[in-house]
Amino acid sequence: MADSEAKGEAPAGAKPHPMSLAEAVQEALARHPRLEEARAGLAASRARVRQAQAAFWPTVVTAAEYDEKNLPLSALGMGPLLRGPFTPPRVHSVVWRQGAGFRMPVCRGARDQEALAAARLDRRSQEFASRRSPPT
Repeated sequence: MADSEAKGEAPAGAKPHPMSLAEAVQEALARHPRLEEARAGLAASRARVRQAQAAFWPTVVTAAEYDEKNLPLSALGMGPLLRGPFTPPRVHSVVWRQGAGFRMPVCRGARDQEALAAARLDRRSQEFASRRSPPT
């Protein structure tokens, strides 16, 4: 690498691309690390607001259960009642349950309200920080 390239200058024989003042300002603002950090912080604070709002929304709940057992009749308490020549010594039991439902938060105290207020306040402070110009 030539010395001129290491210093950030155009190599010998290459014509530098002239940039207008508006282009230079736009380029500097687009790549400034503090502004990138502010944009990322704003996106994260907006996500935290959506997360806090989700505490007030209903949730869908599903469940499924499968259970298979091979039990002796004595385990069911029916051994003496069903004794006979054709009664099996064990009973095979299969249980399959499934269900779906909704959970709706009704009253969970002020905890969710406070979390939402804190998330909104954080979002406002991030919005303010992202509007400020970067320090020089």
